[in-house]
Amino acid sequence: MRKLMFLVVLVYLAAMPAAQEVSRAGANWFSYGGDHGGTRFSSLSQITKANVSGLKEVWRFETPDGGRLQTTPLIIDGTMYVVSPRQKVIALDAATGQQKWTWDSGVATTAASRGLTWWTDGKESRLFTASASFIYALNPADGTVITTFGDKGRIDLRANLRGAPESNSYHATTPGVVYKDLLILGGRVSERTPASPGDERAYDVRSGELRWTFRTIPAAGDPGSETWPAGARDTQGGANAWAGTIVDTQRGIVFVATGSPSDDFYGVDRPGDNLYANCVIALDANTGKKLWHFQATRHDLWDSDFAAPPILLTVNRNGRRIDAVSATNKFGFVYIFDRVTGESLFPMTEMKVPKSTVPGEVTSPTQPVPTLPAPLSKLTMTRDDVTNRTPEMRAWAQKEFDTFLGTDQPFTPLSVDKQTMVAPGWKGGVEWGGLSADPERGVIYANVNNVFSLGSLTARGNAPARGGRANADEAGAPPPNPAAATAGKPYVFTGYRYFVDPEGYQANAYPWGTLNAIDMNTGKYLWTVPFGEHVELAEKGLTNTGAGSHGGTVLTATGVLFTGGSEYDLKFRAYDSATGKVLWTGQLPGPGAATPATYAVNGKQYVVIAASPARGGTAKSAAAASSTIKSGTYVVFALP
Repeated sequence: MRKLMFLVVLVYLAAMPAAQEVSRAGANWFSYGGDHGGTRFSSLSQITKANVSGLKEVWRFETPDGGRLQTTPLIIDGTMYVVSPRQKVIALDAATGQQKWTWDSGVATTAASRGLTWWTDGKESRLFTASASFIYALNPADGTVITTFGDKGRIDLRANLRGAPESNSYHATTPGVVYKDLLILGGRVSERTPASPGDERAYDVRSGELRWTFRTIPAAGDPGSETWPAGARDTQGGANAWAGTIVDTQRGIVFVATGSPSDDFYGVDRPGDNLYANCVIALDANTGKKLWHFQATRHDLWDSDFAAPPILLTVNRNGRRIDAVSATNKFGFVYIFDRVTGESLFPMTEMKVPKSTVPGEVTSPTQPVPTLPAPLSKLTMTRDDVTNRTPEMRAWAQKEFDTFLGTDQPFTPLSVDKQTMVAPGWKGGVEWGGLSADPERGVIYANVNNVFSLGSLTARGNAPARGGRANADEAGAPPPNPAAATAGKPYVFTGYRYFVDPEGYQANAYPWGTLNAIDMNTGKYLWTVPFGEHVELAEKGLTNTGAGSHGGTVLTATGVLFTGGSEYDLKFRAYDSATGKVLWTGQLPGPGAATPATYAVNGKQYVVIAASPARGGTAKSAAAASSTIKSGTYVVFALP
């Protein structure tokens, strides 16, 4: 069957030209990932390793809404398009920060928005933005709604899923991509049943008409439906590409990376492998027809989403150039495939994994694991691997460690009323900030959370009064409704926990966050350095602890690697992409928990990042006290 699929794909694509270089970001940052292939690579060269230390803040824009930002702006022909914490769209002069116009949907929402989508045919241009469950088309010149799109300017993402639109929950956290005259995107759904299916869809950019759908939970008779119980599509949800989509525009292939099925940690009512959850999927961009897929986690019980978009790059293997697509999931595994055939460029092994002890749960006996590269995050832990920050915290951590299940075995399912360690779990390793790449050299860069998560199930009657993660939008899903989540389930998830000490710091040994460069030609790491710090620990001399992060990196043609994402300090950093050495550190008014962008106006290069008010809490108090803003703020740097 695999050989037959391989031949079908080759025949289908035989007449297509070899891929040319993806149109790189330059003066314009025209897509969420910089280009349609999501590389976050810029061809600009004014800022270099030699002069980056001279960067200074040149302007900032504080949005009118209180709250935090995850947005990467778009910059098109001298105008910067940003989103506020309440999803207002604002156009700014990209050289001065002067406001040009503001648009507000009127739909009250505080859900995260990571950016916007730009489309042009050279004559007409459109700006697409999400607000709650709707996608709006705006005129980028003045911010007015284009009323000929959809229903008076908007489409409802809840429609065309199953049943009445009002019965579904489907939001676009991450912006879509465009291919020809199509707007292609996934979205986020609830992570506990009842949940909507996570279909990937394409809409006509002019009319808003639905042009194609790829059902990530197959309908009866569709390939993959045999991996679900009968009628699953009528009741099951998830398998959604909440982190974003990319496209090979020359070949016309869309690459989608999906999350887990609902419920995240309890799968008794969804026996089987559950395609196309936890998959990298290649689709014909014109029709939505599947070309190939790879499933990283079968019958997921760990919320091991592909939490970031895939990324396009070209590598050298066995004397030939291969156009590839790479992706990483919350376990920190890094995958790389031939874009056309779906063949893994490094061997895979089948890891034998533990059976579930939960009544009725049938786990997959093995899970596929790449032999190269090594995982970005630690997957296991020993008693000696706990924190050594202080002797008291180390003794506490070792005592706690002795009570956990799964410390020495990846893919250990959660148990009833006993805490299971899942590393790195639901906050890592690479979060939604994702990867950046030197697409021609075949090197990828990633900031990583080295986290140890804890979770358990309990009988429904023992369920806590409130559930869900404290910051659910970071992982792409809204907080669950506990009453709905427990209905009909004998066992329920007890909540998202982490191995942290009584003072609020991670109870594993640091570094708690790292920045990494991997040569994907060989699968070998080029360097790894601690990334981020805790302000109050740094003041005591602990400067190499690393810290949690969410936003990602941007690489320039001169080898300067800019990093956002650090949650526990107020720094914006530039690194030497060849060595991992810090070349420059800029001060922010709040944590830069977003992915930056770089652009040029009248030949002058700028770098922008969204900063947010710091969260409070035991381990974040110093950063919170240092923060000088109350709403999301865009901060722009340039050379004097």
